[in-house]
Amino acid sequence: MLIHSFRHFYWQNFNSLDEGAAYFHVKPITVKRWLDGTIPPNAMAEKLLIIRARGYLPNDLNWQGFKVNEQRSVIITPEGREFAPRELEAFPLWRDQYYALKARLRRRCSWSDSFPSSNAYRL
Repeated sequence: MLIHSFRHFYWQNFNSLDEGAAYFHVKPITVKRWLDGTIPPNAMAEKLLIIRARGYLPNDLNWQGFKVNEQRSVIITPEGREFAPRELEAFPLWRDQYYALKARLRRRCSWSDSFPSSNAYRL
């Protein structure tokens, strides 16, 4: 992104250096340097600014249909499901728990199938 485009988007979305610095998790002097062209804006800051400006995630097929509601701090999937960004940290744990439970049930079912069929003893 060119400096003047970054500057335009920045002032369109933020009212002060402090507000933008808080959003990007940097110091106000860093934002000032980005805006005056002393140093080029961080690539991730550019992407975050585009996300904020559009209200959508990057223009990529993998993110097609996803939205961000900044007021409620949620990501909205194309199917309409909503989740908070902090929930992303738990997804790998949930997936691991799911596969562990699935494997455990598979073992349990194969163990119970080796006994004579009786509804009273089925698990």
